[in-house]
Amino acid sequence: MFLRTDTRSAASNKHRAMPAKAGRRRDDESGTAQGEERADRTPRCLHLIPTFGIGGVETAALSLENGQRGSVTIEVIALASGNDPARSHGRRTFGGQLRSVRTFWDAIRYIARARPDVLVCSLWPSLLVGIAVKLRRPQTKLVVFAHSAGLKHRIDALVFRLALRLANALWTDSRATLEARQSMIPLGLRRRVISFRTAMPPRSDDEPEFRNSAGFIVWSRINASKGFVEAVEVVDRLRAYDDEVSYDIYGPDDGFGDALRQAVRARSLQHIVRLHPAIDQDQITHLAMRETFFLLLSEREGAGMAVMEAMALGLIPVVTAVGDIANYCNDGENALVFDGDIDRLVERLRFLMADDVARQRMSDAARATWRDVPEYREDFARACHELLELHYKS
Repeated sequence: MFLRTDTRSAASNKHRAMPAKAGRRRDDESGTAQGEERADRTPRCLHLIPTFGIGGVETAALSLENGQRGSVTIEVIALASGNDPARSHGRRTFGGQLRSVRTFWDAIRYIARARPDVLVCSLWPSLLVGIAVKLRRPQTKLVVFAHSAGLKHRIDALVFRLALRLANALWTDSRATLEARQSMIPLGLRRRVISFRTAMPPRSDDEPEFRNSAGFIVWSRINASKGFVEAVEVVDRLRAYDDEVSYDIYGPDDGFGDALRQAVRARSLQHIVRLHPAIDQDQITHLAMRETFFLLLSEREGAGMAVMEAMALGLIPVVTAVGDIANYCNDGENALVFDGDIDRLVERLRFLMADDVARQRMSDAARATWRDVPEYREDFARACHELLELHYKS
């Protein structure tokens, strides 16, 4: 009887042990640690961007702090470090440049092994990785994050459409971007606009004692679509009325730097229109608060993140009604909106430059526009929770 009882016990123990052994084998084959996908683990969201370069997408992504927000752990990663590796601030990248196939392959392997609950992909190079990960691991929720109303080229359009077919959600940087992409969005796909405000309005005791009433500034990529030739003409007209007029341009050369310098030299404005390398957010805040106007006459924009930052700092935006800018810049109230008539714009600027009260009123209105709008990092975290059907508590 003793032997019979012992045999049953041993058989029973062996039977109970088998599932655990099989479970260990599955974990080993996947290349992940045993027990990684326990039901009680913290949900994880990876946000993938192409590089840690300079631009609205990158600035917004870098405003997200790696770590837990609410019930979700968020990590920002990039395919490549780009031309300025220091901007990554130690965050994970998979190569130096986007031209290497190995960069994409390493990113796919890392993300598949990380087993994120949510993978957010910005811009088409990241979407290529997102498509591969979704095909390899369907249970990961794929979010396509669109950042502009238009598509750059055929590859961008093809990858975007394919990613949408596999996606669990579409996020956009603005209502304008969402409306422009409507015809491409599959029926029933979840969609959401994410707040792109990253700059906090300065405290009242940060307000400078002096702002140059004829001071213009902009931070942007220097490319042909940003309207710099028209902006230079505006500044050239204004110098006839105010010898303090200045225009400082900060940003990386995106193919239009030489043409812009030539336009400046042609008008003998080298001492007035000054081109500078890109600078970080703290430097922007310090320099911007000495000036009065943010001058950017773009042909197209998405959210217009730099415009938002400028308004939050009390600068008066002088802009075109493109992208989402048309939704938050109200002509004559918190901005001057350029309608193509340079003569009229110059006259309006002359009036503001000479009227301290009108300038201050418009500056205050610009700052107030973003005072109660949630920050990007908060809205991003909230959207992750909504997708995972979790309650978010900041």
